[in-house]
Amino acid sequence: DNVKLFGSTPSFTENWDSGDFSANPWILSGDANWVITDKEKFQGEYSATIATDDIEANSGISDLSIDLITEQGGNLKWELLPSLQSTLDLFQVIIDGIKVYESAEIQDEWQSQELNIQPGKRQVTFRLVKNPNNLDEAIISSLKDPNYQGQVWLDAIVFTANS
Repeated sequence: DNVKLFGSTPSFTENWDSGDFSANPWILSGDANWVITDKEKFQGEYSATIATDDIEANSGISDLSIDLITEQGGNLKWELLPSLQSTLDLFQVIIDGIKVYESAEIQDEWQSQELNIQPGKRQVTFRLVKNPNNLDEAIISSLKDPNYQGQVWLDAIVFTANS
């Protein structure tokens, strides 16, 4: 038989203290890669970030994903600091290809978010979408809020497996 057994994902906290993406099996994909920064952080020394300017094309996506495998599901919490505008960019959380959370706002304070994770193998993706409406560059320039940075920071990701 061609059966592949996956071990369950243990509970973890990701605060990027390694200074990179090596502490957990993160998958970086899309039109630009997330990076680790010490400029903004919720706790510890670092956070993960992506900016729309990192995506060279007029529109595109950048994904930071992880596979979570559980027999009884779990809870996923994270801290988010968005500086986004809905006409220009979006932050999304996607589980198994289904959008379950979306944010497009400018915040000065970190925002706590959480989701329940259903049992089984689940891929969780944190995604930045640049220019979801495919607007022309000239239109984009005229729409920008003065406080807009076109960037999102992610920190203190905690996965708690149900037991």
